[in-house]
Amino acid sequence: MADPLALTPGMQEFIENMGLFFERFDLPRIAGRILGLLLLASRPLTLDDMADALQVSRASASTNARMAVAFGMAEQVGVPGDRRDYYRWPDDGWGTQLNLNIEALKAIAAIVNRGLDALTPDDDVARVRLEEAREFCAFLDAEMKGMLERWGVYRRQLRQESSGASEPMTGTDA
Repeated sequence: MADPLALTPGMQEFIENMGLFFERFDLPRIAGRILGLLLLASRPLTLDDMADALQVSRASASTNARMAVAFGMAEQVGVPGDRRDYYRWPDDGWGTQLNLNIEALKAIAAIVNRGLDALTPDDDVARVRLEEAREFCAFLDAEMKGMLERWGVYRRQLRQESSGASEPMTGTDA
C-alpha cells in the first residue's frame, strides 16, 4: 500500500474486521483497526497517517498505537530527520506475540508457586488445584517454546520459497 489513505473498499473491510476481531478479546476496536492498517502498510505510519486513514482522533490513534506496541503487535520507529513517531508491523509480529505469551505464562507460574508456598499442610483442595496449575504452566511453556521454534523454521522456509533462495537454513528466527 503506497498511500495509507488510498484504501480500497476491500482493505477498509479487512481493517474493520480486524477491529471487530480484537474487540471480541476485550481490546478497543480501534486497536484492532490499527493492527489491520499496519499489516497493509508498506511503510511506517505516523499517528496522523493512522488517524486520517481510520477517521479517528489523533489522541485515539496515539493511545491505541501505544497499546499495540505494548502487546508486541506494533513497533515504534524513528525516521532520520523527522521528530515524529512512526509505527509499523514488527518483522515477526506473530512470533513476538507468542514470546509475550510465554513471558506472561512465567509470571502466572511464579504467582502459583508463591500460592503453593503460602498453603498450610491441611490445604489439600487448594494444593491439588495449584499443583495442577503449576503443571499446566510447565506444559504450556514447553508447548509454546516448541511452537515458536517450529514457527521460526516454517517462516524461514516460506521466505526462502518466496525469494527463490536455495541456501540451507541455519539458526532460528524466533
